[in-house]
Amino acid sequence: MSEIKCPHCGQLFTVDEDGYAALVRQVRDEEFQRELAAQAERIEQAAEAQRQAALAQERAAVGEQLADKDREIAQLRADARAASDAAALDAAKQQAAAERAAESLRAEAQRATAERDARIAELKAALEGRDAAAAAERELAVQQARDAAAACQREEA
Repeated sequence: MSEIKCPHCGQLFTVDEDGYAALVRQVRDEEFQRELAAQAERIEQAAEAQRQAALAQERAAVGEQLADKDREIAQLRADARAASDAAALDAAKQQAAAERAAESLRAEAQRATAERDARIAELKAALEGRDAAAAAERELAVQQARDAAAACQREEA
């Protein structure tokens, strides 16, 4: 027979071997169950922590992919804007070149017209000068013919 002291109340008990073995089994079974429950809780907490870490890692990866896509979209938009601006600039340059060419052609046409008009005026002036000279010569010839006719009539008279 063994004497056991209660850890709670401090009282001594006398127990035979079968009772002692039953008490030890009971205490061991309770401790085992507590340890088993505690270990199961720790395993469950560790598994939950792993799930949360994996979820956080996945969220971070998805967030990074989303940020990459956002950057790519922004770059594509910037490239499209730059291409549009370049096309507009090219169109403006081409339009300005066409306007300069048209203005140059208009100026050339005006210059040619002015030269033609000046040549026409010059030729008209020369023609008028010739006409005036020819008229003066005719007038002189007519006057000379009249003078000669008058001189002939005076000699005959």
